Amino acid sequence: MMDPKLIPTLSDKLDNISSQIVELDKKINDLVSRDDLFYGITGLAMILQCSKSTALKYFRQYKIPHRRIGKKVIFLHNEVMDAISTKNNNHDVS
Repeated sequence: MMDPKLIPTLSDKLDNISSQIVELDKKINDLVSRDDLFYGITGLAMILQCSKSTALKYFRQYKIPHRRIGKKVIFLHNEVMDAISTKNNNHDVS
C-alpha cells in the first residue's frame, strides 16, 4: 500500500511531467513545421544531393551541425550548406 503522504507529491510530479511534455511537444511541432528541416542521414543526403554513405562521410568529416530530439538527428538546410561551404576551402567536396 502506498503512503498517503506521498500521493500529493506524486500528483505534483505527474503534473510537472505533463506540462513538460506539452512544452516539448510544442517545440517539436515548431521544428517540424519548418521547410528547411531534414531528418537523419537520409535527409542530409537529400540536402547534399548525394548517397547516404557519402552523407554519412560528410557528417563525420565536416562535423555538420545538427540537433537531436531523442534519438532523431535533425539538420537545418542553411546550417548544412554553411558548414560545407566553409570547409570547402580545406577539403575536396564533390
